[in-house]
Amino acid sequence: MKTSYKINLDIVGLCVSFFCAIHCLLLPFLIIMVSSLNLYLAEHLIFDYIIFGLSILIACISLIYSYTKKHKKSLPLIIAIIGFLGLIASTFFHGGILSAVLSVFGGGLIAFAHFKNWKFCRR
Repeated sequence: MKTSYKINLDIVGLCVSFFCAIHCLLLPFLIIMVSSLNLYLAEHLIFDYIIFGLSILIACISLIYSYTKKHKKSLPLIIAIIGFLGLIASTFFHGGILSAVLSVFGGGLIAFAHFKNWKFCRR
């Protein structure tokens, strides 16, 4: 018996974006708890770049494909772009409370964009 699994990139993107938002929300508490702050911040920046790159890759593949081939609705793309702008803006305030707020806002919007895209594709 052949079993095929279809990976839904919107669900993957939703999970990655949600994980990013949770990571950014908990970051201030983790910084307080970590004793070797310099080492942690270096690792944190690498982690941020990996998650950001992964989010862009998944969003581009999933949202653009769904827009062009399935539903032709630009709302998920617009929401995702605003979310990515929020994440980019957060880098200018790295380490501050505004950075955390913008990161959570951006990650939440990207997750919401994937959710809307998933709903549009199911119609």
